[in-house]
Amino acid sequence: MDNLTWLDRFKHARRAGVPLIGINTPDPASTIRAIAAQQNGANPIVQWDICRGVMPVNEPGRQVADQTGPEGDDTTIGQPPMFLAAAADYPEGTIAFMHNAQSYFDSPMITQGVWNLRDSFKQDRRTLVLLSPALDPPANLKDDIVVLDE
Repeated sequence: MDNLTWLDRFKHARRAGVPLIGINTPDPASTIRAIAAQQNGANPIVQWDICRGVMPVNEPGRQVADQTGPEGDDTTIGQPPMFLAAAADYPEGTIAFMHNAQSYFDSPMITQGVWNLRDSFKQDRRTLVLLSPALDPPANLKDDIVVLDE
């Protein structure tokens, strides 16, 4: 298993039902494109950042983003806790990317929001992907997040 790429490891983690995955990446846009291509449009994929809120990555993700995206009622712009709360209602198989996750881990609301998704996401193969140049999960999440290096 040592010769697997980060993308192979991501695929294996998803297959095993890992709900929380962190990816250390120098280029989040490229990381998202690689994962989206690997999924072949089979699952809804969305991304969130603090300036734009929830945005679709693929066509199935458009419906998800429309519920909480710029055309819908986007209470997630500038509000990471609102994004995590909205993600709790995402459909089965959804992959949701959170940009610059390392910036929010000093907030108890964020660590609790991430932890709240763990069990429900595991039940139906949803995945929260925490993107960062250098992710260091807080102690209360260290055992719950699988961290991959791109």
